[in-house]
Amino acid sequence: MIFKKSKLLILLCFFLPYQNSFSLDINSQIEFRAIWVLRSSLVSKKEIDKVFEFASENNFNHIFLQVRGRGDAFYNSSFVPKSSLIIPDNFDPLSYALNQSKKLNIKIHLWLNMFLIWSSKNKPKNPLHIYNQHNGWIDKSFLLGNKTKENYFKFLSPSHPAVKNHLKNVINELLLNYEFDGIHYDYIRYSDVEYGYNDYAISIFKTKYNINDNIFSDNKIIIKYEHKWNDFKRNQLSDFIKDLSFEIKKQKYDIIITAAVKPNLIEAQNRFYQDWSKWIINKSIDYAVPMNYSKKNNVFKSNISQLYHIFPSKIIMGIGVYNQDLNSVLEKIEITKKNNFSGISFFSYDSKKENLKFFEKIKTQF
Repeated sequence: MIFKKSKLLILLCFFLPYQNSFSLDINSQIEFRAIWVLRSSLVSKKEIDKVFEFASENNFNHIFLQVRGRGDAFYNSSFVPKSSLIIPDNFDPLSYALNQSKKLNIKIHLWLNMFLIWSSKNKPKNPLHIYNQHNGWIDKSFLLGNKTKENYFKFLSPSHPAVKNHLKNVINELLLNYEFDGIHYDYIRYSDVEYGYNDYAISIFKTKYNINDNIFSDNKIIIKYEHKWNDFKRNQLSDFIKDLSFEIKKQKYDIIITAAVKPNLIEAQNRFYQDWSKWIINKSIDYAVPMNYSKKNNVFKSNISQLYHIFPSKIIMGIGVYNQDLNSVLEKIEITKKNNFSGISFFSYDSKKENLKFFEKIKTQF
């Protein structure tokens, strides 16, 4: 009996301070005030100047700057082809943006689309693009049932060792050549539940579990292997991120590592194989940024309700501004502040480029 009471006291001591943390004064300042800036705003000095003028005027202190969009580079690279959108083609958008950020004391996080490399019906024109160079690295779908929808979004296989090495090299080159504040992983997931069936991935799975027979039947994985297969995919992502982040921190210990993640924790784990609560717990990332873009308050709150077992100090809440009116956004800022998350990021600057006055009221909430 004494043991049970002691155990209860230990549990209460652990949980009570955590529960109390969800009661922030909504008038207090948000520490991490971020906005996503798409690659279309990095094509020239003029466009980049507009970004920083906006960020400074609207009290943002962090920018997620998209320097890798579709397997291309918005920076100078020795092996990743440079985007054809950049004007002139010898311009280095990242270098220029970093110089501007230092003048204004705004932290820059390099926003990298990791596994997503293409999203068009037509293949990349550049023969050096990874899609054209390494077709065997592309992930595959094992179509479920009669699903025949064609998907032009091409993802690299998270299980392929060469893919992992490539992405490590991408980040290593950036660390060697540029001084920046953070790495922001995006599309750090499978395309959808029916993906992950790259030939190499299947071979690794069968070897790991000593399987010699066919693992598929009627366009789906055989039930007796389903649990192992799902765990395998989740672990492929989690182990890769843990290893990658360890290597990054070894080179630059104070860099901030964040990940844009699906906002519904259960869906993230079981549909996209993003076990991102685990990434926080094992310190693979410093912050998760749930893309909680729903304009419906009940959905927004429902996604938040799943996060109470995760430390709120490790969450930067993503709010969409592209799909809702100002009052709806202000309501979500208030909800976020009440839950004591470390910050907010808005998606996106580019969606309001023609109406930047939209943020005049928002900045007063910071």
